[in-house]
Amino acid sequence: FRKTKKKILKLTPYQEHLRPMHEIALEELNMLLTSDLWLNKEYKLFYTELGDIVRNFLSARFNFEADKLTSKELIKKLRNCKEFSFDNDGL
Repeated sequence: FRKTKKKILKLTPYQEHLRPMHEIALEELNMLLTSDLWLNKEYKLFYTELGDIVRNFLSARFNFEADKLTSKELIKKLRNCKEFSFDNDGL
């Protein structure tokens, strides 16, 4: 018989902490803004980090793996999420 592997629950960084996920995301954004990446003209790294923070927040908040979705797929998924609404219908 094959031994079945136990499924490991992958917790997002937000689920591992007791603080609310929006507080953690705001703290990460503050750290990014004070990191001097922008001042050092490391724009690509700045936007990559910013995207990671937003995707981690969305993953924890809406319980799906946002980091594995393209931007288009992510917007489509959010449009179908009952808890999320766009203020602008042009997206």
